[in-house]
Amino acid sequence: DRLRNEPVPEDELKIVRNYMLGVLLGDADGPLNVSEIIRGLIVFGLDKEYFIRLVNETRTTTSEELLRLAQKYLDPASMIEAVAGSK
Repeated sequence: DRLRNEPVPEDELKIVRNYMLGVLLGDADGPLNVSEIIRGLIVFGLDKEYFIRLVNETRTTTSEELLRLAQKYLDPASMIEAVAGSK
C-alpha cells in the first residue's frame, strides 16, 4: 500500500539502485556469464541493446515513476492471495 501512496525516499532508492546495478554487473562478469546473457537475448528475441537499456533505466528511474508504476500494477483488487502450509 505504501508503494502505491508514498514516493520511495531518495536515499532508499539509491541503495536499491546500486544493489541492482551491482547484480547486473555480476551477471556480466566473465565469459560464461556473458554467453548466458547473449543466449537469453536470443531465446527471448531481444536486441543487443536490451542489456544497456536495462542498465540505463535502472540508473535513471525516479521515485515518481515508481509511484506511477505501483499505482498501475499493484492493484489490490486484481491480486489473489495464496496460502501454503498447515494451519
